[in-house]
Amino acid sequence: MMTPEQSSHKAIEIFSQLQAFVEEHAGQSERCDRVERGIFDRLLELGRALMGSFFAMAGEGDVGETWDRNGVILKRLEELGIREYHSIFGIIPVARRIYAVREKQEAHAPLDAELGFPEGTHSYVL
Repeated sequence: MMTPEQSSHKAIEIFSQLQAFVEEHAGQSERCDRVERGIFDRLLELGRALMGSFFAMAGEGDVGETWDRNGVILKRLEELGIREYHSIFGIIPVARRIYAVREKQEAHAPLDAELGFPEGTHSYVL
């Protein structure tokens, strides 16, 4: 998992590569459909990086050692849970704090509700 700073730098790097791609092909009499495909691929990569940056900036959803979820006290588990978010840009791993009554029991993540994650792994946009 990347820090917010690393994610932002990655997005800036991808944007710079996109700009360089356009500049490089502008003077080569390249077919416009090939340039369009190249731009689209890089925009998907940029979108993935920016969504990763958004998730990194949102944090892990740590609400303390315990969490009162609808009258049930849940304990924070030691390890972060990784959720795959299938977005229009591709699959993005999201690290988040997990809470449960005990290990190996039904677990919940405050970040899921905070960010409005869907029940499954696919974004609502898909």
